[in-house]
Amino acid sequence: METPLETQRLTIYIGEADQWHGRPLWRVLLERLRREGLAGATVLRGLAGFGAHSRIHTATLVRLSEDLPLVLVVIDRADRIERVLPAISAMVAEGLITLEPIQVVKYGHRFLPQIPSERQVGDVMSHGVVTAHPDTPLTEIARLLLRELFTAVPIVDDQDRVVGIVSDGDFLRWPELALRFGRPEGLSDTTLNELLAELHAGQHTASEIMTTPVVTIRANRPVVEAANLMVQRNLKRLPVVDAEGRLVGMLSRIDVLRTVAREARVPAGAKPVHGELHVLRDVMRSDVPRVAPEARLPEIVDKMAASDLKRVIVVDDEQRPVGVITDGDLVARVRPAERPGVLQALAARVGHAGPAATGDQRAADLMSTPVLTAPEDTTILAATQRLVAEQRRRLVVVDEAGRLSGIVDRQSLLSALLGGGVHR
Repeated sequence: METPLETQRLTIYIGEADQWHGRPLWRVLLERLRREGLAGATVLRGLAGFGAHSRIHTATLVRLSEDLPLVLVVIDRADRIERVLPAISAMVAEGLITLEPIQVVKYGHRFLPQIPSERQVGDVMSHGVVTAHPDTPLTEIARLLLRELFTAVPIVDDQDRVVGIVSDGDFLRWPELALRFGRPEGLSDTTLNELLAELHAGQHTASEIMTTPVVTIRANRPVVEAANLMVQRNLKRLPVVDAEGRLVGMLSRIDVLRTVAREARVPAGAKPVHGELHVLRDVMRSDVPRVAPEARLPEIVDKMAASDLKRVIVVDDEQRPVGVITDGDLVARVRPAERPGVLQALAARVGHAGPAATGDQRAADLMSTPVLTAPEDTTILAATQRLVAEQRRRLVVVDEAGRLSGIVDRQSLLSALLGGGVHR
C-alpha cells in the first residue's frame, strides 16, 4: 500500500446468520475482497448487539447459536475500495456499510507467498500409504523405514482406522537403528541384518513403541489448516482420515511445501519490509555446529552430540562450507572397529549413556559433498522451490562472501510461510 495516497476504511455491519447463495455472507465477502487484490480485511465477532429489528443478540453460553453481529473492516486506497464497493453493496441486503477517510501511520506486511487457500488436504496428500497393524513385528516396520525411505508407518486396525504411528524417533530404545534412519541409502544388507538382529530376537511388535493417540486430519480440510497444525504440534506428517477415522492418505511437510513451490504467489505489489519474515536471513537457525576438514572423529562426535541438528558443517579456513556430516554418515563411514563407540556416544544424545568416541578419521574423510547452499537474501518462496526441486530436508545459508551463516529446514520454512517464529 502506498500510504501517501488517499486511504479509506470500509466497515460492513452484518449478522452471523446472513447468507449469500447458501454460504455465509462474511466468508463470501472476504473471498471477493481477496480476489480483487485489496490489502486485507478483518472480521470481528460481537459479544452482543442489536440491529434494525431491535432484537438483542448475545454470546452467552446458553445462546451460542444466536445471530451475533459481525463487523468486517477493510483499510486500503480509496481507488481500490471504490472499485469493489458496488459489488459489496449489492451483496449486503440487510446491514450497514460505512466509509470514512483515515490516516495510515505505519503499514508493513510479510513479503511471503500465500499457501493456496482453495487447496484441500485431499488434493495434495500422498495416496497408497503402506500401513502395519499393532501386532506387526518391529523388524518388518524397521525394514520398511530403512529400505523404502519412509519416515513413518501408520498403524491401523482391521477396519483401517488409525490407532497409532511408528516413526524413526520411536526406535530410540534401539539407538543403532534410530541413528541409521538419517541416511538409509548408505546401509548395506549385512549391516541392516546385524542391526535388526536384536529386534528379531526380542519379538517386539508395533504396539510397544507406537505413538498414540495420533493427530489426524480430514481430507476436506484446507491445506493451510493442516500446515498450521504441523507447525503448532511440530509434526512432520499427518495421517488423513475419512469421517469414520479410516486412513485415506498421508500429508507431509514436503507435500505442503511442494504445493507452495508450485502454486503460491507473492501478493501483487508486495514489497520487502525490513525486519519482516521474507528472506532466509530472517528465519535461519544460526547455532550450527562446524568443524574444520582436519577435525578428528572425537571432536566431530562431540559437536554433533551437543546439538539437536544431527549434523555438523565442515568449513574451510574462510568459514565457507565444503561438506556436511550427518549422524548417518558417521555410522556408515567410520571404520567397523570404531562404530560401536560412535553409536554409544551419539546415543547419549537421546538418553543412552556411553563412552566418548575414539578414532583418528578426519572430517574430510567422512563428509558428504557438495553442500546445498543459498544466500541469506534468498526469498522464502525461492528457498522452498529449491528445497523441493533438490528433494532435500535442509539448506545451508551463507553470507555475501560465501561464509556459513545458518541453516533452514522444512519446519522453519513452513513456519515462516505461516508467519511463525525465527531461529537465532
